[in-house]
Amino acid sequence: MRIARLTPLLGAALALMVAAAPVAAEDLISQSGTYGKADIADFADGGGQGATCTYENNSSKELDTIKVRGPKVWGNASGKRWVGWRYVIQRATEFEGAFSTYRTSSWVKAKASKTAPVQFSSRTWTAPEGVKGFFRVRVQIRWYEPGSSTKVMGRMTLQDAWYKVKRGSKSAVHMGQCQARFSLIQS
Repeated sequence: MRIARLTPLLGAALALMVAAAPVAAEDLISQSGTYGKADIADFADGGGQGATCTYENNSSKELDTIKVRGPKVWGNASGKRWVGWRYVIQRATEFEGAFSTYRTSSWVKAKASKTAPVQFSSRTWTAPEGVKGFFRVRVQIRWYEPGSSTKVMGRMTLQDAWYKVKRGSKSAVHMGQCQARFSLIQS
């Protein structure tokens, strides 16, 4: 009898805890070889989106920049070894269209271990004049063989799930891509 009365309360409390907890939301696209752990601060709220897309402050829907949040990467061994990351910007020219690679950055490398990760800095890409469309970001991470910063032993690709979209003083958060549909933007 007591259990029957407590069950709805326990269910409501559990739902509240799950709804209130921020959850990293980057999507794992692929991994291979001997890799460590990696994480991108990618949340729907609190300013923690994986990428920020800034559009022209007019009605043209032209992209200005994409700022990509750098990943936190742990090594794949107890001693420090080289790890690296780069971003891949993909573009679709129409809503619900197919994405293809539009821009790939250079690699940035640092040393990390299983207990001493490296937090890479954010990087910003400036779009050429007149670029429109829908954009998403993939982050590629590599782990290198001992003593080498060129021989790859592990790979991982993550995709940002949450995007902050800005135009002038207006901004919004979108899931899955930067959208050029500004009717969704809230002041």
